[in-house]
Amino acid sequence: HPVAPAPASALLSGVLTKCGIFGVLILVLEIFAENFAFGFTVILLGTVTMLLGAILAVFSVDLKRTLACSSVSQIGFILIGCGLIPLLKEECTLAMSGAMLYMVNHSLFKLTLFLCAAAIYMNCHMLNLNDLKGYGRDLPLLKILFAVGALGISGVPMLSGYVSKTLIHEGLVEYIHEAEGLAPLFKTIEILFLVSGGMTFAYMMKIFHAIFVDKPDKDCKYAGKDKSISTLTYVSIGIPAGLILLFGAVPKLFVNGVAALMGGFNTAEYEHHQLEVLHGLKLFSWENLKGSLISLGLGTIFFILIRLLLTEGDKRKSPVYLNRWPAKLDLEELVYRPLLTGFFPFIFRHICVDKILKGIWKCVMTVGEKLGMILGNTFAGIVELMRVHVFKDLEAKRHPKLDRFKRSYIKTEIYYKIVSGALSFSLMLICIGLTGTLIYLLYLMFR
Repeated sequence: HPVAPAPASALLSGVLTKCGIFGVLILVLEIFAENFAFGFTVILLGTVTMLLGAILAVFSVDLKRTLACSSVSQIGFILIGCGLIPLLKEECTLAMSGAMLYMVNHSLFKLTLFLCAAAIYMNCHMLNLNDLKGYGRDLPLLKILFAVGALGISGVPMLSGYVSKTLIHEGLVEYIHEAEGLAPLFKTIEILFLVSGGMTFAYMMKIFHAIFVDKPDKDCKYAGKDKSISTLTYVSIGIPAGLILLFGAVPKLFVNGVAALMGGFNTAEYEHHQLEVLHGLKLFSWENLKGSLISLGLGTIFFILIRLLLTEGDKRKSPVYLNRWPAKLDLEELVYRPLLTGFFPFIFRHICVDKILKGIWKCVMTVGEKLGMILGNTFAGIVELMRVHVFKDLEAKRHPKLDRFKRSYIKTEIYYKIVSGALSFSLMLICIGLTGTLIYLLYLMFR
């Protein structure tokens, strides 16, 4: 969605992506509850998504593309929380609460950040960071609002992102103590979790520094353009930004509110246990703060490396941001173009050859059928003539049952060809398959 209008991107990233996550939550809480294989698969997919999205965002020099890649990465964090639920079983309170809170938080972050991007694009119609350098230096309110979203998504303490990220991290640490033989693997996942959190801080600081701190070029493209942003725009950005601050300032209120919303997934007994765990949670203890501080420290190092390795020119005041992501690793070049120019034509050629051979075979069969009917009718006529004129057998023996069977067979064959070639028949088969799948899933759910 980087090429969609910014308000649409805000809805895509902030709202629509949560529909898929909600479906995953239904699976891990109801259908595949306590299913280790499914939870482990979700965690592995989440880890890859989290890390790859963060790497792509670090290399990107397009404002909206960076935010879109960030959404990919943040969904990976949420998937890890979802995947921990079947693994931790009755002790999944931290992971489940973290995943739910992260869904709410991510919506607030992306509403704030994408609307900031929309306010910028609305005036200058540019998204490349090199074209936007220094654009927001004299827009203090926009700078503050963007900083709230950027720091919130990075998991800085006293902002709402810290709460959800900490809960998922603590759920991951909790499972490491129970994983036994898989402990080294999950320890690696924890390290990647912290590294990805650090990269989140790094690419957010890259955007912030480029737009609000770097000095503009002398021949900057937005020179002379109107930078005014309406009060209504500031209000629309300020509402989600204010909620990020509020939920970070009173995290227990935030946690308890979302925990109450999860009551529909739980029994009354488990819900009581869940509230006990959350009430006893010390979010700002050293153990919990340590993970966030490690991520922020790594993020600072990554940001310095970005300034050193992914820029050129005056690295202090007005660097030129470079996209050093190898062109060969682009999904378009690696996957989509080979599919469109190689694999699909290969498949279509063989489909065409198959259709031609089927056509030839059908033609041969049709000609053979007609020829057989002609020969059959010819010999039947000869036999009939010999019966009447040679053998003088004037009373023909009829077989009514055989005639009825023949007529029924011909009608059935005609109707089968009509039905099997119809779209409604294909849709009916799809519905039968879906119904069977749903029945199987319901069986797994209630057995």
